[in-house]
Amino acid sequence: MSKGETAIRELFNAVVDNLDGHLGFDFGVDPDMNIFNEEKILDLVWMLPMTYTGSFPENMKLFKNYSVVLYFCRQDHVDSSNDKRRDIIESMDKNVEQFLIALKFALDNLAYDHTFDTIRVEPFFAATTDVLTGKAVSFNLIVQDDFEYC
Repeated sequence: MSKGETAIRELFNAVVDNLDGHLGFDFGVDPDMNIFNEEKILDLVWMLPMTYTGSFPENMKLFKNYSVVLYFCRQDHVDSSNDKRRDIIESMDKNVEQFLIALKFALDNLAYDHTFDTIRVEPFFAATTDVLTGKAVSFNLIVQDDFEYC
């Protein structure tokens, strides 16, 4: 399996698809969440474009350290109550935990070196034009490049 951005995004999409079925997955910059979140009845996992740093350890293969940011969100309302927002946040927290566990399992079953660490989860409230509430998840994913240099 390739370890480029497309392959990683496809892996994340597959992990989301294999969860309990009520999550949609898409990617792009923050403002695009409003455009592409057409199925407002679904909870949404939105992936921002990844950045990475690289290093060449002793085996001379490039290791890419991807910085990943995902938003787990649901449509909210501007005049929503704190109880409603708390319910959304708790629901998104369950989605985040299920996703992270499933992703770790999927990564462990792949035949290449990886590190999955520095996980940070924080809530956000009534963000974007569509008033989305949920959890922002960031983590590092370090994978060895599969490019043949010689």
